[in-house]
Amino acid sequence: MSEIEANMEIYKEIKEIFETQRIRRHCSEFHGMIIGMMSSGGLNFRSDELYVWLEAYLGCAPSAKLTSIVNAVLEQGAESLDEYSNFEFELALPPDESPLNEQVIALSAWCSGFVAAAEKYGLTSASFENAMIRETIQDFRRISEISEDIDDSDENESDYTQLKEFVRVGALTVYCETRTKRN
Repeated sequence: MSEIEANMEIYKEIKEIFETQRIRRHCSEFHGMIIGMMSSGGLNFRSDELYVWLEAYLGCAPSAKLTSIVNAVLEQGAESLDEYSNFEFELALPPDESPLNEQVIALSAWCSGFVAAAEKYGLTSASFENAMIRETIQDFRRISEISEDIDDSDENESDYTQLKEFVRVGALTVYCETRTKRN
């Protein structure tokens, strides 16, 4: 199974669990938050902190089924974000056949989750020394503010594809940069 197929499956599973358990959160935001925690935490990332944070985010402890999904996202993330992964990381977003507006809103939600995690680790403060990470998070914040309706058009589709690739590479960058030891 390719990384894209695996993340499509994760997206569908999270969406189904959220609907079944009446969790009023966006499944892409949830995925972005997990990847954001992994990426922002760098070498200090601990999954037990993630679960405490997710419980606060969800308003309840994650169910066994959702915990299983979180573990799968953590495993896939570790494999696909690593510097030796051939940059196979993919975002958990709606399928390409979905209306463009739905895909854009999901990308915005994914960035919102990632930014929330980055804020937890202090990557957004002006005093944070890595300018590349700080600027990437600022760009993600701007993307997370997209809320207008987007028409299905070739030009908008092309813009969305470029924006999605920018976010994908940005997440890889943050992940790798937070793991680089600086002397």
